Amino acid sequence: MLCAVPKEIAKGLASGTMVRRGGVLQSTGGEVVAWLRESPEFARGASTLSAPVLGQLQSLQMATGVLAAGQVLTLGFAVVSFAVLNHKLNVLGSKMDGVLAELAQLKADVAWLHRRQDIALAARLRGALDQGNWAYSTGRLEALASVRAVLVEVELHYAGLLEGMLEARNAHANAALFGTYQGYLALAAVARARCEVGLDGAAAGAPSLQSASKVLVAVDKSFREPLRNVAAHPELLRLGAERERALSVALPAMKETLRRMEGYETELNYCAQNRIPLADWEQLGGEEGNGRIALLRPKAL
Repeated sequence: MLCAVPKEIAKGLASGTMVRRGGVLQSTGGEVVAWLRESPEFARGASTLSAPVLGQLQSLQMATGVLAAGQVLTLGFAVVSFAVLNHKLNVLGSKMDGVLAELAQLKADVAWLHRRQDIALAARLRGALDQGNWAYSTGRLEALASVRAVLVEVELHYAGLLEGMLEARNAHANAALFGTYQGYLALAAVARARCEVGLDGAAAGAPSLQSASKVLVAVDKSFREPLRNVAAHPELLRLGAERERALSVALPAMKETLRRMEGYETELNYCAQNRIPLADWEQLGGEEGNGRIALLRPKAL
């Protein structure tokens, strides 16, 4: 499979007249040129893209390391249905299994205790996503209020886990786990925004995304700060080659998550300002094209 990258976008990025920030293409002056959006089938299959697809996405300045890590957020908010979010949760769950299996320094009983807690929290998130998907598919949007309440709790829980790892100074030694928790937090925040959009329109979702982004930015800053002053953090000198490699993968993935959250905000703000229902916004970018939407769609060789 290849990813069809619009020629004008590839040309603009190559010449430097456009820059990509998450799912937003902007001029060097900051003006939004277009929003990138995967087709739904692309969004669901992004965790298993083949090497040719990854190569094509390099023209969009999207690091293969970020994609290989199973980036939890799609490029565009419009394709983030609860079904897609549930698929992304499966990707993160598989990653979590691998991460915890590699924590050889933990005793088996301690590792299982951590895994049991992770399973319980992920189950609450999965249940909320399933309920949200049911609410949308059956038209019972009033049920989204209770889904939102669960998602707020899950967000706070993952934010607490991230802060706890930073305070304990074990975030860098377990960078893959830290990045996975960041992904869960972002996924829960986007799902909450999706609930609010379903209940009260696009204008209701943007503030939640902004609030969650502030938390994610603060966590990201706290994670990166010690790396700028390694001498004051001797624990970083004892990471070892394997953990340094995990850290090198986690850093760009975390940065990409922040950029995509920012892109979602611009989408919802644009819809709110122009009074565009999200259902109509989702229909843009089809085969006929649209000046503001660049749809990335897998195509057969």
